[in-house]
Amino acid sequence: MKMKNNINSVRFLITMSRRDSPRTRSFCKDLSYALPSAIKVNRGKKSINDLHMLALQNKCNRVIIVNTFMGNPGLLTFYSVGNESLNPLRPQLRILGVKLTFEIRNAKRVRVNDIIIRCLNDDAMEVAHNLSSLFNCKICFKEYGEPPDDLSIMNVESLEKDIFIIRFTNMSGYIIGPIMKAKFI
Repeated sequence: MKMKNNINSVRFLITMSRRDSPRTRSFCKDLSYALPSAIKVNRGKKSINDLHMLALQNKCNRVIIVNTFMGNPGLLTFYSVGNESLNPLRPQLRILGVKLTFEIRNAKRVRVNDIIIRCLNDDAMEVAHNLSSLFNCKICFKEYGEPPDDLSIMNVESLEKDIFIIRFTNMSGYIIGPIMKAKFI
């Protein structure tokens, strides 16, 4: 079964908190490559209302704000874009650790046109459903015959109690985005 490009109709606007760091900016850039139709915007002094207007101008359905803790990306807050305002989505994603693309051997940033979620263990199913809702993408339960080269796979693996790992790969298994150790809050 061959997948069509752009199955997901979501477009992401990715930005950071006002007090960011070089590491958080690099993380946002990595994430913008790993997510389909994503654009990264430096926030500067933009308010939430300014971000809403920017999302409407760029026809974005989701806004992701990356907060910085101790110089590292620490929290992803998701918003859906409404006609009047940004609407917060739950749960938030607390980042416990991150490896950026340039820190991973043989990893590279690649622009993608679509994304799916793949569970690497049975304990990750609930996590995958939450991520599917936040990122507005499908969970893959079977292998595809001839998948497109520009597909991003969000591999989710449950580690312990509420902690999980997210790896963005292409169909060949190469890392194409950041690796995150995270939990929902």
